Amino acid sequence: MLSSIFGPGGRRRTIGTIACLATLGAGACRSLTDAVGDNRYGSIAVRASGSGEGPFTATPTATFFKSFEQTLPDSRTPTDQCGTFDYSPTTIVPGDLAPGGPLPVTVGSIPVGAMSELATVPGVFVLPSPNSFTYVTGDTMTLAVPGAAGGFPPGQVSVRLAEPVRIGALSPDDIGEDYPVSWETNGDGTSGIIIALRYGASSSSVRADRQLLCIVRDNGSFTITAGLMGEYQASLPDFRELNVLRWRTNSASIDARSVLYVVSSMDTTVALNN
Repeated sequence: MLSSIFGPGGRRRTIGTIACLATLGAGACRSLTDAVGDNRYGSIAVRASGSGEGPFTATPTATFFKSFEQTLPDSRTPTDQCGTFDYSPTTIVPGDLAPGGPLPVTVGSIPVGAMSELATVPGVFVLPSPNSFTYVTGDTMTLAVPGAAGGFPPGQVSVRLAEPVRIGALSPDDIGEDYPVSWETNGDGTSGIIIALRYGASSSSVRADRQLLCIVRDNGSFTITAGLMGEYQASLPDFRELNVLRWRTNSASIDARSVLYVVSSMDTTVALNN
């Protein structure tokens, strides 16, 4: 499946790429844009924050680029996967295709603004300041692309916006013990969960710079086995944190070689200084 787009050893790279997609969108992931091809992709990432019943605040970002043909990650995670990776704040990779002007965004049937190209970062599209909109559980966002000759063709894509993650009580992460994580599932089969245990990898670390990532189904619980916890448990406790993110994807095939891909996500972070 997804590993086929990364070649040998692709499973571990796939996990990291899914996390990148869920947080910033396909245009943010260098592995998806570093090969030139004839296929055209529009990537929209919608990052949200909030708790309780809402309303929630969401910030969309869009890029448009050419690349080789890909199978884009799907939040309907068929199997649970874990891997350990370096961790650092990720920056957006600007696209190289024009979408043809401002990109209207609606939530439900209500227009919330039109995304335009950043003057300081050409190829990246955002809403006008404060670059965000609000929504409640159950809302769907739709983005329309006017289209440009020689750029990305006209089309639109929608996604049901991600709900908050309510994490259950956490157990001590004792050495040699499994680490269970639970959350309130939404009962919706289109979303997935990304669990990240982040930590400083060495005594010289000044922030969390390593993470144990698990991409799992949104069924309410997952247990990280003791065999995967060794590096985390050997780290100093100063920068340990748990991040649990709900993500939901959708895509729209515009023509034979053009796809709009959207990721909606919302996460919760808990400090683990134990």
